[in-house]
Amino acid sequence: MSTSDILLLSQTVVLAVTAAILIWYTVETYKIRKATSEQNAMMAEQLLIMQKNYEFEIEKQISYVDPIFDDEGGNEGADWLTRRVVNKGATIKNVSIFPKGEFNIKIEPFDVIHKEKSALIRFQGLPSPQPEKLYFEIQYENMIGRRRKKDFVYLKAHKKVMEYHKN
Repeated sequence: MSTSDILLLSQTVVLAVTAAILIWYTVETYKIRKATSEQNAMMAEQLLIMQKNYEFEIEKQISYVDPIFDDEGGNEGADWLTRRVVNKGATIKNVSIFPKGEFNIKIEPFDVIHKEKSALIRFQGLPSPQPEKLYFEIQYENMIGRRRKKDFVYLKAHKKVMEYHKN
C-alpha cells in the first residue's frame, strides 16, 4: 500500500467519521427541538389554564364586593310604581340609577346601600298603559373602589325587579 493509498484511506475514514458525527448531531438536535416544542406547547396550555383560574378568582372576588338585589314587593298606580329591593350582596356607595325608556326613576338611599339593607326604587311618569318590561341601569362604587354597573328589568307580569343579562 502506497502512501497516497494510506492518505486516501485515512481521508475516507475521517470523512466517514465526520459524516457519522454530523448525522448523530443532526438527529440529537432534532430530538432536542422536538422536546422543546412539546414543552413550549405544554407551557402555553398551562398558562391558559392559569389565566382562566385567575379570571375565575377575580370574578369570584368581585362577586364578594358587588350587590345582589332581591325584590321584596312594592306598590303601583296609574303612572307610577315603587319596588323595595334588599341588597343581599356587598355594601355599595355613590349609587345612580338611569332609565332605559321614557320614564323617570329614582333610588333611595343613593349614598350607601349596606348589605342586608333595603332601597326603594321609584318609577314615575310611566306611559299608559304601562309597558310589560321597564329596563334600567344601576351604577355604583363597590367597596374596593371600582365603579360598576348592572342592568335590571321590572317585569310587570311577575311584579318583580330582576338583574338583566344582555346576550
